[in-house]
Amino acid sequence: MSYQDVGRNPPVEFVRLAEGIYQIQGTSHNTVIIEMRDYLVAVEGPLYEERSYPVIKAIKERFPNKPIRYVIPTYHHLDHAGGIRGFMAEGAIVVVPFIAADFYKRVAKAPHTLRPDSLEKKRRAVVIDGYAAGRPVLTDGNQRVELYPLPTSHAEDLQVIYLPRDKILIEADHVSPRKGQVRPAPAVKELVDGIDKLQLDVATIAGIHGDTAPMQAVRMAAQGGR
Repeated sequence: MSYQDVGRNPPVEFVRLAEGIYQIQGTSHNTVIIEMRDYLVAVEGPLYEERSYPVIKAIKERFPNKPIRYVIPTYHHLDHAGGIRGFMAEGAIVVVPFIAADFYKRVAKAPHTLRPDSLEKKRRAVVIDGYAAGRPVLTDGNQRVELYPLPTSHAEDLQVIYLPRDKILIEADHVSPRKGQVRPAPAVKELVDGIDKLQLDVATIAGIHGDTAPMQAVRMAAQGGR
């Protein structure tokens, strides 16, 4: 779904990336859902309520007995966090770098009285988990979700989400792969340099835009396509 989808039935397509990991694709923005033993982790609540509502509905239909316990936005820009209040309304804990915590607290408390959304209607307390140091880890003994702050020229509060069992890295805006291909750009090199600095063993990049690409294609794009 993108802004052009307003007023139409938005596409919500589950694409399996690995066991228990799905990229929920729309017209322009994705949400990634990670299945844990007793709960779910959602990465990204993009755009607005008209996107988050059908995505959450589809998640509940596929996983009827597992709550969305956490939602992890990649960063604060409107097209990436504009639908996060829908996940807040489900009781999901928002996990962000400390520098972004106040922003999401304001998002949670902002009145929506002219056009009430799901959080305005439920009026529930929202938990914002702003981590200050190290890397937060969510694990159930099988799946492991690691969060890494990765400030770039695009956003100081950017974070990437790494799934070491499957060597998948979830990111926004720097790669945006399409059918396994990555367009060369300075932002790609900036992301690759950040991944290498973190010493992450990445096999696949899963984009919030586009779909997925092997890390080899991302490295080639970082070198100008050579």
